[in-house]
Amino acid sequence: MILNRRNCMFVTLQIIESNFPEVVIIPALTLPSEKLLSLNLQCNKLYKLDGLADIVGKAPHLKILNLSKNELNSIWELEKVKGLKLEELWIKGNPFCSKFPDKSDCVR
Repeated sequence: MILNRRNCMFVTLQIIESNFPEVVIIPALTLPSEKLLSLNLQCNKLYKLDGLADIVGKAPHLKILNLSKNELNSIWELEKVKGLKLEELWIKGNPFCSKFPDKSDCVR
């Protein structure tokens, strides 16, 4: 449950940023570097995504986010990552999914 603490998630995002910088600056040359495209946070007992809101600036090229099998009770938590241009968002197995009559809405 430590990732639910904003400061712990912030440190995690700093680690991501230092290992996947968006741009490498070399004198007289700027090159794109490896980009974080997928992040798997399934089974982390996350019940809120406050700390994850900073990921929009740290990993703007993220395409896949797996939040499956956490403890998210409200779909409104997803508002905190709405700035990402995701192609896939995995949310299956969170408590708020039980509120959808068609369970396939929570598959991805």
